[in-house]
Amino acid sequence: MKKINLFTFIFLSLYSATVLGQNTTISQKGKTERETATLHKVMIIPFEPKLYLSEIDRQVNEETKLSAKEIKHKFRDGLNEQLYKALKKANYSALDLMEDTARYKKDIEGIYQYLSYEFQKVPDQANYKAPKKEKSVKNIEKGQLAVETNDQTRFMNANPTNPKLVPL
Repeated sequence: MKKINLFTFIFLSLYSATVLGQNTTISQKGKTERETATLHKVMIIPFEPKLYLSEIDRQVNEETKLSAKEIKHKFRDGLNEQLYKALKKANYSALDLMEDTARYKKDIEGIYQYLSYEFQKVPDQANYKAPKKEKSVKNIEKGQLAVETNDQTRFMNANPTNPKLVPL
């Protein structure tokens, strides 16, 4: 269940950052939040299948008799569907790339090609500040890689590596 929540958090983080990033492009004076939402368009990009990792697949298989591949696709489709419904409920115009996979397959693969992934600390929700770039410290001691253990809560963040992917 933690992995599913992690995927949800990752995608909500990505898409909320995209939505909030658009607020500066349109004058908001005198508009309600609902009116502002109708001015923005959100693209829902499904998570990359190779990133799927679940601890409950065996239990789901026992209950549903679905194969591992079918379970992965059900979770992927379900997550996209729920995100689409939530955005529609908030009056955002949303384009779901899973809606027509034959039409958008090339687009999805192109997006995946220009994404890099890194773990980041989960921000303190009460006192949020923009994340700072963390240095990855790796030391070699006696021929072995010595890495500090960090028990802080983290999430996998996707970053576009090509500026043309998300034009400003």
